[in-house]
Amino acid sequence: MTTPDSTNPTPASPTPPTAPVAGERSVYDLAPDAASGDKARTPKIQAPGLTDDFEEDADFDDVPGLPKPAATEIKEQAPDGFVKTGWGSAQTIAALGVVATIGAAILAATLSTQPWLKAVVLCLYLTGLQTLAGIGAVVFAARMAEKALGPLELAAARMLLAVAAARCFLPVAYNVPYTGRILEGLSVIGVYVIITFVLFRLPRQHWFVMAASHATLLILLWLGSSIEFWANTVEPAISRPPLP
Repeated sequence: MTTPDSTNPTPASPTPPTAPVAGERSVYDLAPDAASGDKARTPKIQAPGLTDDFEEDADFDDVPGLPKPAATEIKEQAPDGFVKTGWGSAQTIAALGVVATIGAAILAATLSTQPWLKAVVLCLYLTGLQTLAGIGAVVFAARMAEKALGPLELAAARMLLAVAAARCFLPVAYNVPYTGRILEGLSVIGVYVIITFVLFRLPRQHWFVMAASHATLLILLWLGSSIEFWANTVEPAISRPPLP
């Protein structure tokens, strides 16, 4: 009877592999290759960028589905002109100036010692002439202040109102003893100062240049008319005794 050699044992037979259970994947199974499809997989280095499909001038601040914020435009503010707007349009102030001119003409015809027709014509003439002088004073003051003039029609309307309202007080006589025509003159100047200072709303220095220029032009006009009147005055002939 033969006994197995203990030094040389017979190797055990290998265990047969267990069959996989249905629904389970083997740990050695690999995912199907992406390249097995119709298109080959593009390498990442050759993949398109995220912004390649956007236009160059695309607005990235615009969020789809949300209202676009209102665009704010930064506009350069134009420098303020010498003649500032406000306190009525040029048409409104000019209408008030026409009313004041008519009132000045009526007062001149009523209170003047001249014939009413001459008083009315002279009042209208001087009102227009002094208004033109006032416009020239505004232009000169704006140049001295180194500012843009602004609306010229508004400056003309304001000057018309100031001159016409001041002339309403010119023929009025207060008849205050020992005052002469000082109070009447102060009334005329005061009305002009108040209207121009309120409507033009200028700094005191600029307003003073405008008012002083206007006064200077009025004095020059008065001197010119006085010289013309003096030159056209015919002196009466001097009677001489007959020669012996």
